[in-house]
Amino acid sequence: SALVRLTLATMKRFVDQQLNESPAELSPLEKSILEESGVPFGDANDARMQAEEMAAVLEVFQSSLLDIAPMPMDRYYSIAMMAAEIGNLNNAVRRTILQSTNGVERLRTVLTELDAVLGMAQARKMANSITDQADEDSKDLKVGTPQLPPWSRQIRKGTRIEYYWNEEWEWSKGEVMEDPVMVLDELIVTVKFDADGEVHRLPFQGDEKARWRPG
Repeated sequence: SALVRLTLATMKRFVDQQLNESPAELSPLEKSILEESGVPFGDANDARMQAEEMAAVLEVFQSSLLDIAPMPMDRYYSIAMMAAEIGNLNNAVRRTILQSTNGVERLRTVLTELDAVLGMAQARKMANSITDQADEDSKDLKVGTPQLPPWSRQIRKGTRIEYYWNEEWEWSKGEVMEDPVMVLDELIVTVKFDADGEVHRLPFQGDEKARWRPG
């Protein structure tokens, strides 16, 4: 069903996010340098190993799903429980899905929780990028062509943004309709604005970054 496919896809997104946020394994030289400096490096390697293990488990689970749970209702239950484990959902949510007798509602519950976890992680990442923008602005004042803010790298189809048109229209909210395209030193962003439904292809340039912000 569509709900099963959506839940599996969301689980995959969660695992991919964990892999992307976990640093790659340190080289022997890097470990040696950190060791001599008295800086612990075990946590970084542990996080990476856990993310890779999670990815492997999900891959095996998906390839064996029909054998594990040939009946649709059994499949709903198995996917829900695996999603709770992969997403490390809290005990209250786990109790809810264990007590539920409706397989579809159980899937919807874990899907909602996974989406919330993914959204919070994305928001934290965006916030960190915005915080880093002050440093980027300082660099722009010192030397060279103004650079795009770090958060612009997170813009994808479906991203919510705000664009400052002018003093009359001020900030307008909208949604990115397709993945942006980089042309030389500017990002071409296609935005559908909420106010009138119009679609505009807008250049996102370093020297006009003050006109853009996350929505």
